[in-house]
Amino acid sequence: MLVYPYAFRHSYAQRHADNGTPIDVLRDLMDHRNIQTTAGYYVVTADRKREAIAAVGKYSVDRVGNSTPHTDSTAYQMRSVAVPFGNCIEPTNVKAGGHACPIRFQCAGCGFYRPDPP
Repeated sequence: MLVYPYAFRHSYAQRHADNGTPIDVLRDLMDHRNIQTTAGYYVVTADRKREAIAAVGKYSVDRVGNSTPHTDSTAYQMRSVAVPFGNCIEPTNVKAGGHACPIRFQCAGCGFYRPDPP
């Protein structure tokens, strides 16, 4: 088995990413001029996505401001699709991956729209 020194850069970057190092700091550590170069090394794992959903999920509200906390990150990801500034939970739109919205680009007026705090 051959070992390529270039592979160490990926391991180095991913270990930093997994430990929460911000991408701009990692860019400086890896001596990249462009943050897009660093983004090629920086992978967000499923565990980090679950942690992020759990952290901000308790602040989620519906379109009229009622609290709708997310308790299960997997269920949240499976029953919603990303839309501008939030998520859509309309079942046919979710099933179609966001391509079956009956009132496209008018999310804030839709009952299925859920604003996303971040």
